[in-house]
Amino acid sequence: MKLCIMVNRKDERIGPVLHHTAAALLEMGFSIVLHDAYAKLYGPVKGAVYGPLDECIAACDCVVALGGDGTLIHSAKHALKADKPVLGINAGNLGFLAAVEQSELDKLAGLLEGNYQIHERGLLQVTIVGASGRKDFLAVNDAVVSKGAYSKIVELDVTCSGKPVGTYRSDGLIFSTATGSTAYSLSAGGPVVDPSIDSIIMTPICPHSLDSRSILFGADKSLMVHAGKKNVNEIFVTVDGDETVKLEPEHAIMVGKAKKALRFLSLGGSEFYEVLNKKFKNRG
Repeated sequence: MKLCIMVNRKDERIGPVLHHTAAALLEMGFSIVLHDAYAKLYGPVKGAVYGPLDECIAACDCVVALGGDGTLIHSAKHALKADKPVLGINAGNLGFLAAVEQSELDKLAGLLEGNYQIHERGLLQVTIVGASGRKDFLAVNDAVVSKGAYSKIVELDVTCSGKPVGTYRSDGLIFSTATGSTAYSLSAGGPVVDPSIDSIIMTPICPHSLDSRSILFGADKSLMVHAGKKNVNEIFVTVDGDETVKLEPEHAIMVGKAKKALRFLSLGGSEFYEVLNKKFKNRG
């Protein structure tokens, strides 16, 4: 089995971790392909093959994200383009989406024997439409519509399949996948949702109301967001904490289920609720 390892190049500690992980996987019998930029940054890994990132991903059987959840999400975007599954090895803090910890690399030997499962995770299609055209994004975790640097709240009008949902006066709104329900949405008071439940979660951020709560929409629903008429703040849309677009007054945001799905490679054993307990309840 050929693995393409991706890391967070902004993490100054990742070089030795990459060398250790790649060497362990090579010893198990895996083939390793790496982005040629890694050889310059961290020194060459003996036995690994280097090349342009797109070619490495196209040639591999699985993309391995070595780092935290942010690294996995970034790697997943590349894996999606080539329709490759992604597997996470936690080298960060929480690592909720990771299949194994750094101390559990020996578990990966089961991949060579076919002892794994591939689970599909739903994604969000986020489209920003305006007079100048449209911009499309895929969200693995979430899309956040929020205010700029000023302290004033924003007003956002939301409709679902053409029917009014409500007007929200808050610091913004989070539109999350079930995968992303344990990320920013959870911090803002949203529910934890089993990834097998295909849904769109909308969670207000610090709402100026006593009755603004998260809403779970069916995956077949189409949501539309417009800036309210009373806004004086700048408003931004941020997808997966990475891509950010400033909204103009005429812009509308459409949120719905994406046609593509992300494929997660799992080693089996632990159910979602067991991972939830391990990562959160026992965190200390």
